[in-house]
Amino acid sequence: GTRNACQCAAMTLEETNGCMQEGKDAVRSCHFQGCQLLVFGEVGIGNTTTSSLLLAAIMGGSCSAASVCDGGATLGRAVDEAAVQKKIDIVEKA
Repeated sequence: GTRNACQCAAMTLEETNGCMQEGKDAVRSCHFQGCQLLVFGEVGIGNTTTSSLLLAAIMGGSCSAASVCDGGATLGRAVDEAAVQKKIDIVEKA
């Protein structure tokens, strides 16, 4: 697991680099096994907030929290505005 990004860094640089390397290794392994298409997905239990945090960090503050959270919280197919606002607040705080 990770730590609460609103209270401290969720992962150390070493942990982040280790996860990135695991992902690279997994993709490389699929490629060498002849995979021609690789599709990524997620369950959606808070993962869009984490994705928004990563995107905001990668963008280096050159985008607003609202732009990285853009409707990424839904109930069924309808956007839950309160959940989106909560995500924006978390990204801005972190």
